[in-house]
Amino acid sequence: MQPNSAVLFSTARALALCLSLSFCWFGFVPVSARAVTIPGLYNTGVDGSGALLAAGAVDPHYRLIQSPDIGAPGPNAIVINEGWPIAPAASGPWLANGPSSKWIGPMASQTSGNAAGNYIFRQSFDLSGFDPNTVVVTARWSSDNGITEVRLNGVATGLSYDGSFATFSAYFTITNGFENGTNTLDFVVNNAGTSVSPTGLRVEVSGTAELTPPNTPPAILNQPQSLRVFPGDAAAFSVNIRGTAPLVYQWRWNGQNIPGAIARLYLI
Repeated sequence: MQPNSAVLFSTARALALCLSLSFCWFGFVPVSARAVTIPGLYNTGVDGSGALLAAGAVDPHYRLIQSPDIGAPGPNAIVINEGWPIAPAASGPWLANGPSSKWIGPMASQTSGNAAGNYIFRQSFDLSGFDPNTVVVTARWSSDNGITEVRLNGVATGLSYDGSFATFSAYFTITNGFENGTNTLDFVVNNAGTSVSPTGLRVEVSGTAELTPPNTPPAILNQPQSLRVFPGDAAAFSVNIRGTAPLVYQWRWNGQNIPGAIARLYLI
């Protein structure tokens, strides 16, 4: 089964959203705006004011959503202790902490390390009130071992890192794939090998976007796409929109509202 329509409501206007054989496009009149800093994007190892956290503190902005280590399963990401493997300790191979970020990991002590496998660190940030079509996020990172994938809202960006943990990567920018409301940025860090060894992540990130002007009617930036799946498999439909909050979604099937289907994402 595939829903064939959805409706987006604002306080004053409604837009029909068409799927399947029909296709609707709703544009909007450009409004001059100025890019401002996006709140909620934080470097690793800092508090809400950007000050460096103490070793062993829980990073309030990053969560460990996947961990192969049964001794450090998450969800907390922890500021790693000073000393080996962090420079300038004797023979410390990792980039030194500060002045704007610190290393985080599954647990504070990395003198022995954590189990091999993929660790996924997630930062969430809210773009409510911003035009997602104008977002520019700039970041650099370091990791032990490599970052095999960077995902925005669960979708691979094509960015990765070879794990040269003595230095930062070059700066990268991400300019598409953002959504109205909550967004997630995931860093998939692979702790290579088959045995316990140190692992950690450093990220320095910032972003700008244009504010959505008041009384901006809802407009569809990315239409949902038709899908073909095998019986029993999941089918996910989503829409990306622009408009002044609050915005309410309602998915429909054969012209009737689907109970509970009132989010940007609809999963069958």
